[in-house]
Amino acid sequence: MASTTSPYAPVDGDVVVDDDMTEKNIIIQSLHWIGFKQSNQWQNIIDDPLGSFADIRMLSEKDITAMATEWAGRTAQNGRIIFGVRRTKLLKGLTHWIQDFYRVSDIPNINKLNENVFKLQLQRALTRAEIRANI
Repeated sequence: MASTTSPYAPVDGDVVVDDDMTEKNIIIQSLHWIGFKQSNQWQNIIDDPLGSFADIRMLSEKDITAMATEWAGRTAQNGRIIFGVRRTKLLKGLTHWIQDFYRVSDIPNINKLNENVFKLQLQRALTRAEIRANI
C-alpha cells in the first residue's frame, strides 16, 4: 500500500490548533493526540481504515477492536502497531465524536482545541454513546 506524505506537523499538549484545517490534517492531528505519535503510524492508519470522516463515521466499536487486533497481528514489515487499551478506547471515542457532529448536521473540527480538551471531548462522546446504548 503506497503511503502519501503530508506536510502537516502535529502539535502536542497545550498548543491550540489553527482554524480551518483540512479534513486530512484534522485526522492526522486527532490520531497524534490519541497517541499515534510516529508519522508512519498515523499515515498507515489513514491509508487503510481511517482516510476520511465518512470512513470513521461508519465504524462501530467492534470495528475499532477488530482493527486493533488486526494491526497487532501484522509483522513489523507489514506495519505492525500495538494500539493498547488506551489508544483503542480513544479511537472508539473518535468514532462517536465524529458521529455526534453528523447527528447535529455539522462537520467535525478541532478549531481552538488542544490535546487535553480534545481528549475530554472524546471521553464525553464515549459517555454519550453509553447512555444511548442503555436507553
